[in-house]
Amino acid sequence: MKRHETIEFIIINNKYFLQVIYLPLAFFIPPSHFMVHNQLNLIYQLWIHTTVIGDLGPLELIFNTPKHHRVHHGCNLYCLDKNYGGVFIIWDRLFGTFRKEERKDEIVYGLVVNIESFNALYLQVKNTIINKCIYSVYG
Repeated sequence: MKRHETIEFIIINNKYFLQVIYLPLAFFIPPSHFMVHNQLNLIYQLWIHTTVIGDLGPLELIFNTPKHHRVHHGCNLYCLDKNYGGVFIIWDRLFGTFRKEERKDEIVYGLVVNIESFNALYLQVKNTIINKCIYSVYG
């Protein structure tokens, strides 16, 4: 299983990706509304990455909390490919990608396999190239 969100990849590509997302919004959303929404989202994303906050009770049924987000960043076997929701965890519950944090095992943060390049294009196509080579040999 591959993991995402290497910090190098985010830093390299974030400035390009966000422009593609935000530019069309300029045609439909007043700038003041966009700025408020953007700032609230940034605050929420900072808050969700804390390790200080524990259980939040019934809020955890709907919202992605720091407790859920720790699982998203873990490379423990039970954490892989889980808890994708940015704000609402309800989607993960509906689509089967939700996993609770297990207190018996400390979460190890990081990647299962380290990346060997910081080239954004290579990182996007390397699995396709590898799979093509395997299928050409083994049919």
